Amino acid sequence: MEEIRKTFAQEINELKQSVMDIGMMSVELIQGALKALVERDTALADEIIKADEKIDEKSLEIEENCLKLLALQQPMAIDLRLISGVWKINTDIERLADHTTKIARKAAILAPLKQIKPYEDLPKMAAKTVEMLKSSLDAFMNLDAIKANEIIAMDDEIDEYNHKIFAELVSIMNKDASSINYVSHLMSVVASFERIGDHVTNICERIVFIKTGILPKSDWRLYY
Repeated sequence: MEEIRKTFAQEINELKQSVMDIGMMSVELIQGALKALVERDTALADEIIKADEKIDEKSLEIEENCLKLLALQQPMAIDLRLISGVWKINTDIERLADHTTKIARKAAILAPLKQIKPYEDLPKMAAKTVEMLKSSLDAFMNLDAIKANEIIAMDDEIDEYNHKIFAELVSIMNKDASSINYVSHLMSVVASFERIGDHVTNICERIVFIKTGILPKSDWRLYY
């Protein structure tokens, strides 16, 4: 029995490490997508889009490993919460990575267009999502519910950037009708960064659930 538990613990650690790996891959994609946008680098945008396929593959492997552990180990209590939580967290990481491909596609579209205004708040918004994601991965590896709750509160900053940038873009469109095409694509970029922040919030809510058995709030809103 002791040997079985040791093997199970090792498999759990490997599962957590796999989540950390695709999480860090996603961090790189967020940073790359922003760089492609700011530097008008269509080649980099294409690399980001293609790189998302690797995350999809890794995500599927994690799902399969979760199913295997559930079927073969019949875990109890916190182990069961951990495996089911990993499944949900894995889905959120895969979904937020999808948003990086949306940003990259918009970066490729925006590259040849005349830039209406300098990127000021958007890089700050992107940096905050990266900070949140990195911190959430650390909280996950340590199952740190306190830190996870702190990260959840940080999403308010993402929302503030979202509202501020959208207001600025609407104002630009109202003053210059010729900017509508450019602004509409940029609005999509801003929305994607906001949704990345929401997915990170979901990750942190699942960490709290794994540790305490209590889900801070419903995360139904994010599975799209």
